[in-house]
This record gives sequence, structure tokens and C-alpha cells, in this order.
Amino acid sequence: MSHTWSEAARRVAPALDRCAAVVVFGEDPDAVATVALAIAGEQGTTRRVAIADLLGDHPTLLHVSPGDADAPGVVDSFLYGISLTTVARAAPALGPNVFLLPSGSEPERLGELFASDRWGKLAAGFREAGALLILAAHGDAPGLAALVSRTDGGVAVGVPPRDAAARPILAVVRTDELDVPPPLPSTAPVTAPTAQKGARRWAIPAGFVVGILAVVLVVRWAGLTSRARPESSMRTAPPPATRPPVAVATAPAPAPRVDTITVRDPVNPSDAEIASEFAVEIVAANTVAGANSRLRDGGRPLPAATIAPVLLGSDRSRWYRVIVGAWRTRASADSLLSELRRTKRLGPTSGLVVRAPLAVWLGEVDGRDAARVSLTEWERRGFPAYALEQEDGRVRIYSGAFETSAAAALLADAIRAAGGTPTVAYRTGRTF
Repeated sequence: MSHTWSEAARRVAPALDRCAAVVVFGEDPDAVATVALAIAGEQGTTRRVAIADLLGDHPTLLHVSPGDADAPGVVDSFLYGISLTTVARAAPALGPNVFLLPSGSEPERLGELFASDRWGKLAAGFREAGALLILAAHGDAPGLAALVSRTDGGVAVGVPPRDAAARPILAVVRTDELDVPPPLPSTAPVTAPTAQKGARRWAIPAGFVVGILAVVLVVRWAGLTSRARPESSMRTAPPPATRPPVAVATAPAPAPRVDTITVRDPVNPSDAEIASEFAVEIVAANTVAGANSRLRDGGRPLPAATIAPVLLGSDRSRWYRVIVGAWRTRASADSLLSELRRTKRLGPTSGLVVRAPLAVWLGEVDGRDAARVSLTEWERRGFPAYALEQEDGRVRIYSGAFETSAAAALLADAIRAAGGTPTVAYRTGRTF
């Protein structure tokens, strides 16, 4: 017995809960369009979703959001500067949180867009808005690899895993092989029949309108937002309490009610533009022991290695992300990921480059020697801390690595439970 593409896609949708941008691709454009719509419908129950038609005015996509055939679309936005508020179309058949970005007036030029750096900026805008961008594309498109590299990864439709493994794959949607045991939530491919859909514990109110997201994306994409640059710097911000925080790497307490935890904005907003935001996620383990094991699995020590406790999946359960590295460019993170795979410290499709500009700041010391002493002390307490050297020679001590301040809630709660004041900051500096 086989399932339809829609049913199979709905099964893998929860695997994309923490993604901001994905590429849905395959050799059958009809299947790709169907899978993209099904994922959008599922994800749209909890957040805002946009589907960009890179297939070329595919009728299945246009059907859910009818409009003028000559209306502007993605091509017009990339090549001619048409705003996304003009391009976006509501897709009421999929719910109030979903809209479509059609191909545009010159679909034959879609191939010119695949390698554009703007996709990365657009993905960052979706991440900041807590939304999801789905790019529906042909599996044999010449620029597919470049396109996938600018997102969180790809969702392969009907592509055998042995063929899909050459690309960063988040999930493989298939309509066969029903009797496969479910994998752990990690960066390994997830086949459609094995990803189980759980009840959603939160939802975005239906009153959100498509125009709100479109405006946010236009501002982010065009680079029109400006970050405040207060006179105060991180060094003068109040440091965490001297009383040591509870070690996240020890046996965890019962999961707190994260929705009641207040996490302050980063103390150094002026450092946002120079943040060392790119890292490599080694694995997401469901126990702290498993995370610690991967963090110390032998071989040479990894740079800026840490454990970030987070809530993942449709059931919002606690996981521990093992994250290494802190770089200002994605290319540096890609290089480490390739090296880890080449040396077999990771499997050929394991690991994922992530954007994690924030961390919990533990303090600042003078020089590397003092930093090593501080790190040894945190290690003795079982705390996964790391050091980044600043241009002036001082060293900042951090723990965790997160996409948003809210994502640091579990770690912040641990510090607060110890009587401290959680301090979230943009990660800056270089590893040593």
C-alpha cells in the first residue's frame, strides 16, 4: 500500500519545525508542487509560510492562489526591484498564514536567480519573523546546489536517498517503504513514512494577514533595517551574577514553562553586524549524556564547542544541540563541516551549518591564559563554555549558541534558578 504525495509530505512537515527556508525539489514537478503545498498547509497551522514558485508558473501552485497571469513574481522582485507586497498572493485554501510568490513575468529567467546571495538575506528575514520560506524547484535545475546552500537545506521528492545524499538533505519524501523505524531527530534524512505528526501545542492567531509578513520581508531583503548603535558596549553591560549558574551538562531538572521565562534583548545590539553567527550543528541529542558524548567523542578538540538546550519538534520536547564554531562567514562553517565529514567524524549527510549569532555571556577576561583558567573552572562545574578572542586581545566567555533570544530560554532559566540574571549577547570574536 502506498500513500499519496500529500499524505507523505504531511508526515515529514514536523521535521522542518526549526527551519526558516527550505528547497523542495525533485524530478516530477507535479509531485514537487504537491509536496510544497502540503508542507505549507501543515506548517501554516503554527506560523506564517510563503511558497516561492521556481518551477515556472506551475498550475498546481497557481490553483491555490489564482491571479493575473501577467502579474509580477519572484523574477520581477529579483531583477527589477518589485516589492514583495506587490508579488505576494494570499492562498486561502491553505489557511490565513500561507501565501504564494509566483514565478513572475519572465519564468524562463528563473535560473538566473538560483545563485543569488539574496536568498540568504531573505532566509534571515524569515528566521527573524519566525516564518518559513519554501522554494519549489526542479531537481535537475543547474543552480540547485547553490540555491540549497543558501537555505537550511533541501527536501527531496521521490529522489532515492543514495542520490540525494550528495546534497544537504533535511527530509526525503517518498510514497513507499512504509515499514521503516523512525530515526532520531537529527540532520540525517527523514523519510516520509517515518516522521510522525504530533499535536501542536501553540498556534499563531488567524488574524495575522499576509501583508504583515510581506512588509517584514521587503524591509529585511532590501537591507533597509538599521540597527541601533548605543554608546555603551558589551564590556560596560552588567555581567552575569558571580554566583555560578546551574550546569546545563548535568542531570536536567523538570522542563520549565518556557512561555513564562522572560529573556532580555541582547546587551550588545551594536555588535549585531559583526557577530560570529555561523556554526555547525553536530547533532541534536535527546539526553544531556548523549550530547556530552558527542561533544567529547575523541579526535582533536573542536572550536567553540558547546551544548545548547532547546525545545524541538511538534511536541516541544527538550533536546540538546551540540554546536561548534563561531564564524562571520558561512564559508568557514562549510569548510569545517566538510572536514568533519572527510575525516569521518560525521557521516556523509550528517551535520548542518546553522545561523546562531547569540549566546549566554558569562564574562570577559584579559588574555588567553586567563580565558583557559575560566574555561577550566566552567568545565569543572560541568558547564559547556567556550572563549572568543576580541580584536583588543580581551576574551569573552560564552555558553550555548542560539538563533534568537527566546531560544536561549532554557539556558536562561537554569541561570535564573541559580540566582543569577541571564545575559544574552551577540557572539563576537574568533576562536583559538
